[in-house]
Amino acid sequence: MMSVSREKERTLLFSLNFGLTTISGAAGNLLAGQLPGWFGQTMGVGAESPQAYQAVLLASVVGGGLGLIPIWLIREARWPGPRQTQPIGFADFRNLLRPSVLRMAAPNFLIGFGAATLIPYLNLFFKGRYAIDDGALGLLFSVSAALTGVATIVGPRIAGSLGSKIKAVVLTQGASVAFLLAMGFAPSFLVSGMAFLVRGALMNMSNPLYSAFTMEQTPERERGAVNSMLQLMWEVGWTVGPYVSGIVQARYGFAPLFISTAALYSLAIALTWIFFRRAETQSKTAGVAVPSAD
Repeated sequence: MMSVSREKERTLLFSLNFGLTTISGAAGNLLAGQLPGWFGQTMGVGAESPQAYQAVLLASVVGGGLGLIPIWLIREARWPGPRQTQPIGFADFRNLLRPSVLRMAAPNFLIGFGAATLIPYLNLFFKGRYAIDDGALGLLFSVSAALTGVATIVGPRIAGSLGSKIKAVVLTQGASVAFLLAMGFAPSFLVSGMAFLVRGALMNMSNPLYSAFTMEQTPERERGAVNSMLQLMWEVGWTVGPYVSGIVQARYGFAPLFISTAALYSLAIALTWIFFRRAETQSKTAGVAVPSAD
C-alpha cells in the first residue's frame, strides 16, 4: 500500500483497509452468536456443549480459508526495470535493532501484552459477570466491529484536523483507556457494554494511523522487515499475556487485569508521545523521501 499511494491519500488508504476488514468481521460476530444454537439443534446437543463449539470452530476455519482465494489471485506490480536499491538481506537484520526501530516497537509490545491479558477473555467477563447468552454476546461484538470499522474511516479526518497522526493516535488511545476502566467496573451490563463499544472504536481507529506513520519513517527497502519487527513485538506480548491472565483470573478475577491493561496502555501512549511528538514535523522539514505512485 505504501508503494502505490501518495502521502495525501495514504492515511485514508490504511484506514479503509483496516475498517473494511473490521466491518466484514461484524457479520461474522453476529453469525457466531447464533451458530452454537444452530449446530446444537442439528447435532442434538446443547447450544453450549463442547460439540457445538467445536462445530463453530470448524466453520470458522472453513470460512477463513476462503480468504486465501482472492489472495492467491493478486498479481503484484513489478518494478519497471532494475531496482534502485537491493532488498534487505539477512545480514541487514542486525540493523533493525537500532534505537529508531526499537522506539517504534516498544508501544506495540506494551499494547500487545496488555491486550493479550484481557481482550480475548472479554466474552468470559461479560458472561460471568452479567450472565448474558451467546446471542446477546454475538450482537455486542458485532456492533463493536461495525463501529470500529466506521471509526477507522473517521481517523484520517482527526489526524488531518490535528495536523499529526501521532497526536491523533495519542488522543484516541488515551480516551480509550478511560472507557476500558469504565467497562471493567460498571455496575450494569448496559453501561459496561456501551463502554466496550466506545473503547474498541477509539483504540482500534489508531492502528492504521500508527502503521502509516511507522512506514513513512522507514526507508523503502526496510519497510517489510520493520513491519515484521513491529508485528513480532506485538506477538511477543501475546505469548506471555495469556499465561499471566490465566493465573490472575483464577486467583483474583478480572479486576486486576483491567487495571494492569489500562496501565500498560497508558505507558505505551506516553512513550509514543515522548518518542514521536516531533517526528512528523522533523521529517517534513528534513524532506524525508516518500515513494510516489507514478
